[in-house]
Amino acid sequence: MSAKSVLHLWDHVDSLRFVDWILIQCYMGWRPQELAKLKIADVHLDEGYIIGGMKTIAGKNRIVPIHSKILNLVKKNYETSLELGSEYLFNDPSAVKGGMTITYDK
Repeated sequence: MSAKSVLHLWDHVDSLRFVDWILIQCYMGWRPQELAKLKIADVHLDEGYIIGGMKTIAGKNRIVPIHSKILNLVKKNYETSLELGSEYLFNDPSAVKGGMTITYDK
């Protein structure tokens, strides 16, 4: 992704749905399914990292630092998850089908 594309995403972080998720994915390097399966229990805001990953031995349970530029985006999703009573970091409470949990298909 080019720097211009990332800047364009930042321009719309508050106006377009899911842009914050895309930015978190870009800055942290999660695969789509890894992003969807992140649990709030694995988010360590005070220490500045998230534990997650899948697919390979090296990729599982890896510690990924939260970049300072996206820390507020992660915090916002974390707080929303707590309010919803969800165990997952990313949720879509307005989803019509399949509940609010995010999946690769969604």
